[in-house]
Amino acid sequence: MVSLNSYYGRTVEVFLDNGFTLYFIPPIDNKIMIGDIVKKENDTYEYFIYRKTSKEDYEFWSSNNFNDIR
Repeated sequence: MVSLNSYYGRTVEVFLDNGFTLYFIPPIDNKIMIGDIVKKENDTYEYFIYRKTSKEDYEFWSSNNFNDIR
């Protein structure tokens, strides 16, 4: 994660270092953290977030679809 930007309180943009931007509906507490893995399939607006567990593996945390917040 590089930075966050609030878009008039309607969405929060999360800019990643690879140039990809994620969009969340506020509040974003516990929705994404440094160290999470984000997966997105080509030609979709849906992405999946995986969070590291105490056993050092990753488990599904949440999914988001940008089409749902437009």
